[in-house]
Amino acid sequence: MKVISLTAGIALCLIPIAALAAPPRLSGVYALSLTENCQVTLTTHTDPNTGDVNSLETVDDGKLSETVASAKFNAAAGTITLSGAQGKGSILLVPGLSDPSEVMAQLATSESLSFSNTGSTLTINGDTFTAAYGDIAAGVAHYVTFMRVDTMKGCVEHGTAVHQ
Repeated sequence: MKVISLTAGIALCLIPIAALAAPPRLSGVYALSLTENCQVTLTTHTDPNTGDVNSLETVDDGKLSETVASAKFNAAAGTITLSGAQGKGSILLVPGLSDPSEVMAQLATSESLSFSNTGSTLTINGDTFTAAYGDIAAGVAHYVTFMRVDTMKGCVEHGTAVHQ
């Protein structure tokens, strides 16, 4: 009996303190900046006789997006309410072929998103970001920076939120 108790006590001491600590909470109003950059993708068509490239075709004309917003994190409900502005458009514009909606434009943005987090991740609407938290007071992170790469879309997203 004493051997089992001693073994359990030693095992408990080997668990890192960070593993026992709760992840920082995101709660209240934050100034949020979110950037998304997506790659341009082209395909080539070659002359079968010479192997020379004779034309390029756009598969994806890329995307830039920058959002600046007030973000209210409700930790109990697991929601973020955003209100701000977004600038977005395509990276590659081809006169006469590109749709007018692809030109850089600024729009108001207002939306509600779901979120959850761990000590090293932030998940927004099902997308998981690597996260680093700072200035933690009473369990609430007053700063978080986060990023993720979406290899399927060829995009990288990066954001920063600062508690107000």
